[in-house]
Amino acid sequence: MSRRGYSVVEIVVVLVLLGALAAMAFPQLSSTRERYAVIHAADEFASAHRLARAIALRNARVAELHIDPAAGLFWVEVDTSATRTGATDTIGPVRRSSSHNVTMTSTRNLLCFDGRGLATPVWACPPGDATVTFSRGTKADTVRTTITGTLLR
Repeated sequence: MSRRGYSVVEIVVVLVLLGALAAMAFPQLSSTRERYAVIHAADEFASAHRLARAIALRNARVAELHIDPAAGLFWVEVDTSATRTGATDTIGPVRRSSSHNVTMTSTRNLLCFDGRGLATPVWACPPGDATVTFSRGTKADTVRTTITGTLLR
């Protein structure tokens, strides 16, 4: 008599093979997730950097890129008052590098861009050259800005 279906032995063999394949693939998947989380955080920082320069150019006033490595935050602020009295507003979202367990270190806490889109050491702003490093596990990505405010990856 012919039976349809699989025997328990066949099912166990398939499950053992799938388990072995999963055990071999897991470290690679974990490493890939780390790498993409770091790249994503660095891309978001580069986006905030471009936003700060674009806002400075568009409004012909100083835009500030704030970097808070301890909290894993970065955001853009600009003086939005008509008389340039120093009333600042946050432009775009406050981004969090730690949302994917990515840590951030930076040589600067503030980058300022003048009305020409160049990094400028005005007020409390240090020079525009900064190195921001994003890391998770064994993976890291570094974003550098030059003294003129150009972004290097």
